[in-house]
Amino acid sequence: MDLLDAIRRDVLKQKEEEAMNYFSTVADFREFIMAAKPTPDVSVTVKMTCWTSERIEGDHGTRVTLIDANQHAFYETTVESLNELTSVKRKPYIAQITVWDAKANKAARGVSGKPFMLFRPGA
Repeated sequence: MDLLDAIRRDVLKQKEEEAMNYFSTVADFREFIMAAKPTPDVSVTVKMTCWTSERIEGDHGTRVTLIDANQHAFYETTVESLNELTSVKRKPYIAQITVWDAKANKAARGVSGKPFMLFRPGA
């Protein structure tokens, strides 16, 4: 029973983290990371606009580049402006998140060998 109680406590902690650590802007997300220095097991929730996504070499995950959620309505203009910046000057305006695949086997993939989760620019 102690094991079940420990698991339930961790589930509640995870849900609390997901609710508290909710971000829709790159600046807020970066501030949280710098201030809290979260460990790898800390859960966060982001609701942002996808700028780009790419499969990681080795095909074990996807790197998603995000911009503020409120830029969704101005996606094309924002992307044009970001493309005019050098990669270093662009950093404060973007967040990159790596979404690792659950398993590197065919059961965790779609029929065509692509991951089930797809990220669309502008979405």
